[in-house]
Amino acid sequence: MSEMEDDAREYLVKIVWSITAVIVYMVINSSVGIMLGWFFFAGSPTKGNYIFYTWVLISTILLIKLLHKWWTKKYPHG
Repeated sequence: MSEMEDDAREYLVKIVWSITAVIVYMVINSSVGIMLGWFFFAGSPTKGNYIFYTWVLISTILLIKLLHKWWTKKYPHG
């Protein structure tokens, strides 16, 4: 394969891995939140709601850092 095809393949792999990471993140967080009843408030927030939304905030930051790391690779040609 030529160098152009390798670059295109690497780019498409990045896209697929990024989409997969975001979907897995959303499925895990929404499933756990709904299953444990922490996703929605019932009147006033409980300790579980605070723990869940703190986890969502931390995991979102980690996901953004991971995606940023994946997408900031320097290419030798530019």
